[in-house]
Amino acid sequence: MRYFFPLLLVFSLLALAAQAQGVAYGDWQLHLPANHPRTLADAGDRLYVADESSFYYYDKNLNTTQRLSSRDGLSDVGVSTVAYDSASSEVIIAYQNGNIDLLRADGKVKNLTDVLRKNTQLSKAITEIQVYNGAAYLASPLGLIVLDLTKLEVRDTYSAIGAGGQSVTVYGTAVVHDTIFASTSAGLLRARISSTINLLDYRNWTKETFNSANPTDNLVQLLTYRGHVYGQGSFRGVYCLAGTGAARSWRNINNSYGNSARRLRPSAVGLLVAFDDSDLRAIARTTNSVSVLLPKTAVGTYVLDMVREADGTIYVASNDRGLLRFAPNNQVPEIIRPNAPATASDYSLVADAATNSVVVFSGGFSADNGLQNGNRGGFYEYQGGRWTNYTRENYP
Repeated sequence: MRYFFPLLLVFSLLALAAQAQGVAYGDWQLHLPANHPRTLADAGDRLYVADESSFYYYDKNLNTTQRLSSRDGLSDVGVSTVAYDSASSEVIIAYQNGNIDLLRADGKVKNLTDVLRKNTQLSKAITEIQVYNGAAYLASPLGLIVLDLTKLEVRDTYSAIGAGGQSVTVYGTAVVHDTIFASTSAGLLRARISSTINLLDYRNWTKETFNSANPTDNLVQLLTYRGHVYGQGSFRGVYCLAGTGAARSWRNINNSYGNSARRLRPSAVGLLVAFDDSDLRAIARTTNSVSVLLPKTAVGTYVLDMVREADGTIYVASNDRGLLRFAPNNQVPEIIRPNAPATASDYSLVADAATNSVVVFSGGFSADNGLQNGNRGGFYEYQGGRWTNYTRENYP
């Protein structure tokens, strides 16, 4: 009997899933939480969300969410970041193992494995994507990877571009006119983009000093906005590269100071700025004055990304509150959350044939001493194709 029950439980779970979702018997369906969004990609009617545990999109017209997985043609799991190319109407999906999918407007997926197949001991995770002039610039521990969106191949990888050919980790990039800027572990670097210049040669890269008082300071986030390069530094604030010739300099924007730098985003009202434990702020388009767009009490402590629509609607990826939607001129958000279990903690399962439901319990015991591990994540019931989460958040 000790062997029969687990088998019975497995078949019961499959039968329940098949009845509730129309999934074929013997098939598997993945149920992952979606409480910690990290990166947003605005694709018109859809907002794509790379969550800590899952990947989905929000349909703005229907006010619904749709989880995406291998059933929809995706090639992998563990999305690290996502971006949208408006020129080709493609969503660029990067995974933690370096795999890349291009999701086209017709729903077809093109898989690119160039980075995944690299023979290296370094992490292949792509952490940031900037799209410019038919190319996607991918920031990673491998360096700066340039993906040709027309030929669908990696064009170049610039890794040994630090002083003396030092290998660098790239955190972010920005392209303005014929110049590319890269925030790296060796500092802020720039180079001219030209068919006659070999960017694999570190001697063609120049180190930028944006803060003369502290030359070793670095910028984490970079962005081109209205013809200027902006950079965001942890505990430093936001800088703007302005002027030409002898007047060219990096200028700190007053009142832009913040803790850990998280994200810069362009919008119609100005540059959106997110730091940890801070209000969501906007830098005005013409004056560079800083104003509070949404208070910290509304967006949470850790804002990782944000998008502002033309009508004033704001979407916020709040790590501690979830995906938030703020209607124009409203500071009370709607929380957008796909129906899913609250966490991935699944110490035990109970299937009830009488109610055609499955209950997942968190909790568990320490592998070291056998004592309870103190997990108070609650429990989650799956019935009729829907999850109901019994947690302290929902039932205080």
